[in-house]
Parts: sequence; C-alpha cells; structure tokens
Amino acid sequence: MAPRFPGGHATQEIDSKRKPQTNFQTSSYSTLKGSAPSIAFIIKDSGEERRYASSEKQELLRALSTGESRALYILDIMYEVFVRWKNRTKTLFVFDDISDSFDYKNKFAIIDFLEDVTKTEDTNFLAIVLTHNFDFLRTVSSRDICPAHQCRLAFRSDDGIKLEPFERTDIQSPFRKWQGRLAEPSVLIAYIPFLRNLIEYTLGPKDADGNPNADYLQLTRMLHFKDETEALTIEDYKDVFERHLAGCTFPDVDLTQPVIEHLFATADECEKVADGINLEHKIALSIAIRMRAERYMVAKIRSAEAEYDVSNKQTGKIFQKFKDLFNNEAEKIGLLRRVNLITPANIHLNSFMYEPILDMGMAELVTLYQNVKSDLN
Repeated sequence: MAPRFPGGHATQEIDSKRKPQTNFQTSSYSTLKGSAPSIAFIIKDSGEERRYASSEKQELLRALSTGESRALYILDIMYEVFVRWKNRTKTLFVFDDISDSFDYKNKFAIIDFLEDVTKTEDTNFLAIVLTHNFDFLRTVSSRDICPAHQCRLAFRSDDGIKLEPFERTDIQSPFRKWQGRLAEPSVLIAYIPFLRNLIEYTLGPKDADGNPNADYLQLTRMLHFKDETEALTIEDYKDVFERHLAGCTFPDVDLTQPVIEHLFATADECEKVADGINLEHKIALSIAIRMRAERYMVAKIRSAEAEYDVSNKQTGKIFQKFKDLFNNEAEKIGLLRRVNLITPANIHLNSFMYEPILDMGMAELVTLYQNVKSDLN
C-alpha cells in the first residue's frame, strides 16, 4: 500500500454544511513521527476565529457537526492504518458504515482509502466492511474491494440473525440481466416502469404538439388506477413492449389476461418469497400496493362524487380528496398514509431511485401489501 502521507504530514479538509449565512471553515493537520498525532483545529465563523488544542478535544467535538466529528475520527484511523502498514502489523479491520453522513465526494474518497487498505502487496491487512447503503455496496463490489462472491446479506428472523450469500442479486445492470428472465412474472411486471422510463427519456411523455405519447400513457394506466386500467390486457402490454424493445422477446404468456389481474397474482406470489435483495419482487409489490390503494380511494370518492375524474390526478391528489371527504376514517387514512410513505409515487428505475426500494426490508412490503389487500376493499 502506498502511504497517503507524503513528507510525513497529512492534511484533511472537511466540507462544512453550516447554515448559509455562516462563513465556516474547518481544517485539521497531524504530524506523523511514529507517535500519536497532535491535532489542531481552526474554526472561522462570521469573521471570528477559534483554535482548539489537543487538550480541548471534548470541547471541540461539541462544536463540530456530526459529519465533521466523523471526519476527525477517520483521520485518526488513517494515522493508525499508516503506522500498522509501516510496521507490517497483521490487522483485521472492521469498517461499519464508514461513509455514513458524508456527501458523494467524501464518500468516494473513503472508498479510495478502503481500496488502499484492502489491496496491499501482502496479506497483513484483512477487512470486514459493513453497510446498509446499496450504492456504497455496489461501488465497493465494482472495484473488487469486496467482490460479489465474498458479500453476504444479514437477515434477522425469529430464528436469529443469519448471513446469506448473494444469489442473483442483480446489483449491476439489473435490467439487462432481466432480459433473459422475462418469463418470471415479477420481472415482467418490473419491466413496466422501466419501459415507461425508456419512452420518457427517448421520446418524451408528450409529442411536439403537447399531446400525450400514447404508449407512455398506456403504461401509466398499468402503474396507476385509471378508468381504462381494468380493461388492459397483457396483449396491450406486449404491443408497447415490442415497439420499443425490438431486441427482447416477450414471453409466452396468456395474452388475454388483464394486466391488473396478472399484477395482483404476481404480488400474491411475492408474499412467499424469501427475504433478500429481491428488486423485482419489491417493485411488483410496490406497484400492486399502490394500485390497490388507488382503486379503493377512487371507488370511495365516487360513492360521494360520481363524476370524479382521475385521468390527470396523481396519488397525492387522490389521497387529499379522500381525506377531505372521509376525514373521520382514521384507520383507513393511516394505512393510506403508510402506502404513500413506503411505496414511491413514481417508480423511476435508475441507479439512484431504486436504492430506497432495495434498502427496504422485504417483510415490510409484504406486511403492507397484506394490510392493503385485507383492509382496503
């Protein structure tokens, strides 16, 4: 491992996230001569300057934000790592959410540091890296800091905590990998929002004259409850699919089955799936939860206002209308609020937007689906 401390000195700049009106700047430095580093901080705030000596560390920590305190802590770790590298001390490192609370620039700096720690020229350094952050996991895996076959998922159940190996986790380019699995009901359902996004990004949801793109609108009716939703069949889905994904083969399924029935049947099967990454199952469950909730709210609202139009209304507006009309139904409102909180309003499938779905436990989605299915009918 090449040391990160040229000339025997280390300098760490810490990004501040103070209030906009505050001119705040923090820096730290340590002199490395085989002894404990001497840390000094200079804080500038609204023209005032304060220096903290090593003996004032506790007072300093009270003045720093959480992110700045973690940066100081990591600087101490970096020094300890350097000393151990210099002395060739065999060490097992345990990094527990080391990048938590940092912005992307500093998160990738920490990943670079992990790469240095784990990719040494000998076997003196071993590491266990713990994280709950999907993007961090994917980056660590892609750099072979911890290859996928060495990764494990931790699950808590009534039987205790168990570690399971990754199995078809699809943490890299899932949609390309799913092309060979379209016959699986959950994958076929998960491709609906992906296809809609593809149309949105390439053609746009509207044409040059401002008219809705027919295929985009058709897929929207498969993701949200509209007046046309219950009449749509798998054949309607296949028509849109083949127009935009000519290189993919649509699976051999019953084309006469209504999409909404296929969606609910798929979600029912997802209830039996073991916990894991389960991206395709979580997407199918999220769509089914929202579809059931919207269908219930629309029917309930129309029992009071028969002409209520949902064609251009998103879930939030429908929910607000429901609350206005039925504000005495506290239990139903509470359940619908959970639907809005847990399932994404628009399931945009790219590397950032599906991370919250992956971070969510499968059991939580299954429980919510079961509650919606039993209580909203």
